Amino acid sequence: SISKTVNLPNSATRDDVRAAYQQARDLGCLGITIFRDGSKSEQVLNVGVKADQPAAVPAAPAVAPAPASPARHGRYIQGIKERPEVVTGYTRQVRAPEGKVNITLNSDEDGVLEIFVNVGKAGSDIAALAEALGRLMSLHLRIDSPISQDERAQEIARQLRSIGGSSSIGFGIERVRSLPDAVARTIEGHFAERKATPTATEGAAGGTNHTLNGNGSHSGVNPQNIQQLSVIGNLCPQCGNNTLYFEEGCKKCVSCGYSEC
Repeated sequence: SISKTVNLPNSATRDDVRAAYQQARDLGCLGITIFRDGSKSEQVLNVGVKADQPAAVPAAPAVAPAPASPARHGRYIQGIKERPEVVTGYTRQVRAPEGKVNITLNSDEDGVLEIFVNVGKAGSDIAALAEALGRLMSLHLRIDSPISQDERAQEIARQLRSIGGSSSIGFGIERVRSLPDAVARTIEGHFAERKATPTATEGAAGGTNHTLNGNGSHSGVNPQNIQQLSVIGNLCPQCGNNTLYFEEGCKKCVSCGYSEC
């Protein structure tokens, strides 16, 4: 944590206090304490004066220049950036243990602004969790902060990277361990491609589809049975795995044997 106690002279005005708070915010402090000389009958710090001399007014503390912060565009309402009417981005399709995942990254002139995650059928448990993950990431990127949007997106990827679930897909460096891991890989790939080709990574919103398949394997299910099984994207109510399938007109879990019939 970073905090600071600011001692002000007795002559300090409301504008001086406002300037101290503003400077602390610009510097990234988590909290400050303002103390005006003479505001209490007893105080820790006192100006050393003799009894027969008038008290000297301490000089106002020097104001250090605030560090340069990244230029921010757009309008902020109650600390949250208002979404522009038009943004640019693309949708990347990746494979995860939960199935095919469509991840959309939209950007404005300040960087990545919002992330949408779609997997499974609408109304399923997995779809709800994916939508919640996208909403939280997008809100985090739009909150007013001295950290740039792209830096926050990279930190999101670092936090989600390598989160493991009950199954995975792919091998080696191409192994995708979970839906959050797939999202992290997509964000990392976005910045890697933009660094390599700064002008060719983003098209119109929803314009380009990319597929990240690893080695194309589908762990946890026998490839011979893929044609006979239809993933509905729901979690098994007994074991919690995303292995609930339609088979012979019934929902069955291939992990624990649960059946709704």
